[in-house]
Amino acid sequence: PDGINITGVDINPETLNKYREQGYTVTDKAPESDVYVVAVYTTDQVLSVLKSLNLTKNPLVVIESTISPKAMPQLRAWATENKVDLVTFPHRFNPNDPQHHVFNLNRVLGGVTEDAYKRGREFYSAFMDVSLIHQAGFDVAAISKVAENAYRFMQISLAQELRLACEKNGINFEELRNAMNTKWNIDVMQARDGVGGKCLPKDTKLLADALDIPVLAYLIESNEKYKELK
Repeated sequence: PDGINITGVDINPETLNKYREQGYTVTDKAPESDVYVVAVYTTDQVLSVLKSLNLTKNPLVVIESTISPKAMPQLRAWATENKVDLVTFPHRFNPNDPQHHVFNLNRVLGGVTEDAYKRGREFYSAFMDVSLIHQAGFDVAAISKVAENAYRFMQISLAQELRLACEKNGINFEELRNAMNTKWNIDVMQARDGVGGKCLPKDTKLLADALDIPVLAYLIESNEKYKELK
């Protein structure tokens, strides 16, 4: 959008060179700014980035990363101590899928204060339709991302368990799955080679550890066994 200057920040020289070659403005240290958007991988990395920010301009600070529910008190304390408008706005997108990609999806925004929420909403209204921005409490907005990934993991893992049981008992899993999915409120996932990648397993473990959900711990273990079999 007009009037918004964006600088990308990364500590990996190869990543910086890659984006410089594409014409982007990038650096290895966050400059003084009105808005910071934090999109790193782990909760520890989020906390490290927050400590490195220049807060001179009273910036809006947005966390788009997935965060451990256990970190909520620490994040609130940081915002209060530094008098920062802190919001969490977990990203949602499906790579290479323009129909489900960052700014054309419903997303959840939560601020440590109502003013922080309003400031975050105003900022993102320059990039997306405000009707797609849904308010929730700071903790709920952050946990929603972890929980939705864990829920997806659980759906796939249960399908995998059903597939193994079908194979053990001489039942055609795909035929059973298709039969079950004729019901309007049933959607049995495909069971392929196990849940891989980074986000779903990581977030499922975060939720299982933070909220003490034994079934998730069991499904994490069963997924590893399933991958060995397949």
